[in-house]
Amino acid sequence: MNESAPDHPSHIAKQRLRDTCRARDKSVRLAWAITIGEALLLAVAAIALMDYWLMLPLRYRWAGTVGLAVLALFGIWRLIRFYRHPSRMKDAALDVEGQRPELGCEISTAAEYLSGERQPKQEFEPELVAALEARAAERLGKAKSPYQRKLRNPLILMTATLLVLLAAALAVPGLFTALTRAALPFLKVQYTTLEVKPGNIEIPVGRDVTITNLFTGREPKGAQLHWQQAPNPAWQTVGLARGSNEHYLHLFKNVRAGLKYRVTGGDAVSDEYEITTFFPPEVKDLGIRIDYPEYTRRKATAQRAPEISVIRASTASFRIEPTMPLAKARLKFSNQPEVPLQAAADGSWTGSFKILKDTEYWIELADEKGHLGVNEKAYQIKAAPDAPPKVEIAEPGQDIRAASTNAVPVKISVTDDFGVGEIKVVFHKLGGSEQTVLAIPIKDQSGEVSATAELDLSPLNLREYELVAYHAEAKDYNNVDGPGIGKSPVYFVEITNEEGGACKSQCKGEKVNLLVIQKQIIADTAALAASAAPDKFKELAARQHDATDFGRIYLDALSGAAPPAAVTEMQAAVREMESANGHLNGRRRADALPPEESALAHLYQVLKLMPELENLPTKSGIAKKQPPPNDKIKVVLEAIKNKKKAEQDNKAIEQLLQEVQNLTRQQAGVNSQCQNPGQSSSAAESRSANQNENKKANRNNNPSKSESKLANQNKNQSKGKSKSQGQGQGQGAGEGQAEAPQNGEQPNEQVADSKEVKSPEELANKQDQLGKEAAALAEMLQRLAGKDTRVGHNAGKNATTAAQKMGAAAQAIKQGNFGMAGINGFQGELSLQRVIAQLERILKDQPDGSDIANEEFPKEYEAVISEYLK
Repeated sequence: MNESAPDHPSHIAKQRLRDTCRARDKSVRLAWAITIGEALLLAVAAIALMDYWLMLPLRYRWAGTVGLAVLALFGIWRLIRFYRHPSRMKDAALDVEGQRPELGCEISTAAEYLSGERQPKQEFEPELVAALEARAAERLGKAKSPYQRKLRNPLILMTATLLVLLAAALAVPGLFTALTRAALPFLKVQYTTLEVKPGNIEIPVGRDVTITNLFTGREPKGAQLHWQQAPNPAWQTVGLARGSNEHYLHLFKNVRAGLKYRVTGGDAVSDEYEITTFFPPEVKDLGIRIDYPEYTRRKATAQRAPEISVIRASTASFRIEPTMPLAKARLKFSNQPEVPLQAAADGSWTGSFKILKDTEYWIELADEKGHLGVNEKAYQIKAAPDAPPKVEIAEPGQDIRAASTNAVPVKISVTDDFGVGEIKVVFHKLGGSEQTVLAIPIKDQSGEVSATAELDLSPLNLREYELVAYHAEAKDYNNVDGPGIGKSPVYFVEITNEEGGACKSQCKGEKVNLLVIQKQIIADTAALAASAAPDKFKELAARQHDATDFGRIYLDALSGAAPPAAVTEMQAAVREMESANGHLNGRRRADALPPEESALAHLYQVLKLMPELENLPTKSGIAKKQPPPNDKIKVVLEAIKNKKKAEQDNKAIEQLLQEVQNLTRQQAGVNSQCQNPGQSSSAAESRSANQNENKKANRNNNPSKSESKLANQNKNQSKGKSKSQGQGQGQGAGEGQAEAPQNGEQPNEQVADSKEVKSPEELANKQDQLGKEAAALAEMLQRLAGKDTRVGHNAGKNATTAAQKMGAAAQAIKQGNFGMAGINGFQGELSLQRVIAQLERILKDQPDGSDIANEEFPKEYEAVISEYLK
């Protein structure tokens, strides 16, 4: 039988042994590659861990990388050897026999004959060899490869190592960076990254420079700034500390020469930067020419100061002489386009612009190298508007009576800064169209012009108890944004059969009757600008509302007790006043005037029908003392008296007094926390409550001394904040003071709103709420003043001042300025104390002869404020 035949036992045995050899070679090579890879991973992990904890210098990481490279080369060399020296058949046969010991050495012996390592020498050996090869082929066909199980352990170990490293890199911040640094040190990967600002920079000589450093990643240890400044070649070092905004800052003050610097921290090292200094261009000489608008007829003026304050529409012409040659120059503004300056032959730079509004400006100069020089603090420009003429009616200067055919002479006085143009008198019958008459100037001296005019009443076809309203107007020469028009107050001419007698009411008189109230509302509405502030309209609307209430009182009293025509006229007057009130609330000035005038006309018609009502008094006792001519009129005046008496009931004042006292105590608590942030407000409120009780006792015992004691009590409040509450309450047992509560007793008022405010935000919210409550109280007091003449408007003005100061205190708290908040809050508290004093005087029927509405603070509080501001 041919041995080369595929089915020959020797061929089959040889083929199976070769397959086993190939499997063995593949297993050995793969196992070696896995082993080398595992060794490399463990080495990288070891270097990375050392670098993670010790931040190895670059040379040590390079040494580790060299070691890794040597290990990798060794593995590759061995792998090449495995490829160049494949396994022998006998080695594969021995592996199979090692897996199955029962086979003996048949397969390995057969492998020796098949590979040629052993040759038959005896005659009988060929037959034995053939039988042995056949037996080996049979056994190899049944044997399994032993090499798959040998790869299992290296693969498991390699997989576990990879998973552990991956999990650690994800769980431990910076470990992935450590692995990268260990394996690839040439990439310059760092645990800490550094951003340095401003980097390279040019600055003017003598300026300060702040170096801002932002470290991200691992927090640096030992952050430092290194710098070297000529002519000293040595580098200097300073430590950097982290600020509140995570930045590391260093300030170079008054840099006079260039310097180099770099920043280090952890493993981060910045580039080397340079600060270069230069001498900036500056203004050596400045000249400004001001050309005023032509209509002012004023000569041009010159100034050298950069601050400008001129009349609007003036032209400012600049001439600047710099300290060095310039490439360009310009004027920069805060709220308008810049103005480029032009170079002159003498080296100066010029330019001009028209001043139309307030603004700030900077003079920016650039030298031939592009270095900028600019004033750090902005210069101010104030553009003052040309005020309209001031117009007064000198004669008659009051409301008068006249016959319907009279000619009323009028003398007018007008003043203006830059001259007066046309002067005229505008008049009309209430409800009729306006007419004008030009005034004739008769004197012009020092900016004051006197003029005369004559009002011819005959063309108006006036009847008895009708009115004519008139005022004077004057225009100036403003042709830029004018002309400015000035108006005098409105005056009235009453048409009655009592020519030359006393007028029913004067527009400028005391508000004690409905006629003067309505006249003043008309005059103030006519003088109000259409674009006036909302609070101006609101104040007028409140006054018109009060006048409407008075009209309703008269209407209720007249119903059933007066002629129907008089009732109809009063009803019409009330309707017109209600209409005017609606227009004022809607801020429609032009629409409010006609119903206001119509209401006044109807009121005069009521007086025409019922002259015994005189001037429609709004306070009992203002009418003349003679008895009314009949019982019906007596009923009317008695009804008015009863209505007024009901309005002046003290209950409303007492309720307002309690609210103001409670608000004052709460404000005292907020003031205490502004002076000592974090302190509870209850202690200060308690002190304020005791002071109010003491003041009440003082006024009962000795009103003249109680006011002087108040300053000392408030002074004790300011100084005694660190003392116990009981001690603060028990001080001042001298004359006119009440004793402090004993045995833990507290005034009822002290209970109000003792909740402690902890954070500045809560404190600001509470202060803002108190300001709104003060504003509401001010509005209530103003309305009460229109109904109860005892109250007056001073209490409402003081409450308004308190609301404004408390609102300013809330804003200061939000900005973190507790000092300013305390000052504003304390001034608000003093204004509330003034309201309390005024209301208490009303309840005790002790009117105050002094008017403190326009004072910054009452004189009796001067010691308190001085002590507080210390």
